[in-house]
Amino acid sequence: MFFQLLLNGIVLGSGYALISIGHTIIFGLMKVSNFAHGEFYMLGAYFAFTFLNMLKLPFPLAFFLTIICGIILGYLINKLVFKYVRDDMTVNGLVTIGMSIFFTNLAQYIWGAQPKHLKNPFKGGPIFLGDVAITPERLFIILASAVTLLIFYYVIKYTIFGKAFRATFQHAAQLVGIDSENIYSISTILGTVMACIAGILLGLVYSLEPTMGAKAISVSWSVVVAGGPGNFIGAITIGLLMGVIESLGGGYISSVYKDVFPFIILIIILIFKPQGIFSKNESRMNG
Repeated sequence: MFFQLLLNGIVLGSGYALISIGHTIIFGLMKVSNFAHGEFYMLGAYFAFTFLNMLKLPFPLAFFLTIICGIILGYLINKLVFKYVRDDMTVNGLVTIGMSIFFTNLAQYIWGAQPKHLKNPFKGGPIFLGDVAITPERLFIILASAVTLLIFYYVIKYTIFGKAFRATFQHAAQLVGIDSENIYSISTILGTVMACIAGILLGLVYSLEPTMGAKAISVSWSVVVAGGPGNFIGAITIGLLMGVIESLGGGYISSVYKDVFPFIILIIILIFKPQGIFSKNESRMNG
């Protein structure tokens, strides 16, 4: 039972890691308290539902189009909202709370309030590793999350954009002639796409509801705080840990209170290291 719950937790934690990476990009770089980030995750799931279930498109095409929608959404959010509220965390927090309410109601109006399920694109039964069973869609979630995170890490660490991104994060962009506005725009797009990818992946095994973003944003805020704002490795590690703890707590103690267990861990972390486990005095986007 332990290893089965652990596997389920890794699946859930993989999605949490993607959501949290997207959140920490936006908050860590631009200091935007984005309370609508959970709705980006929710919209990603519903975009996938539209392409996969309603339009009957092949899964790879639906996945690609969901990413395109995430790019467009991120671009518009930065140009129409974040650009004007970045300088004041109180203002951008209130504005994004309003965005959260708007997107939740918009999703309910378009797709309805009843829970939805993504069509399973994978055939065949579960794969057994001893007593542990893993279905093809859960295996895909783990692998796709890992590949996405590795690609992101490579881009941030080894590309010209990554260097510009880190320079902007260290407030040195203007000193070396980098257009910070372009970096902010691309970063918002990256963060939004990460959330949308998490939406389509976790939507393969969990139901879709207009209010599903509420839990996602609470978890991602917890991960950002516990891992250290703007810390790449911290977001991945704490995101995975949150998923595993939720799964083990629900399996061994009570499924009714499974959502509570990760936050108990957060409280313990903040008591002993309130600045976050992985926070550093130096640049945090170096991993």
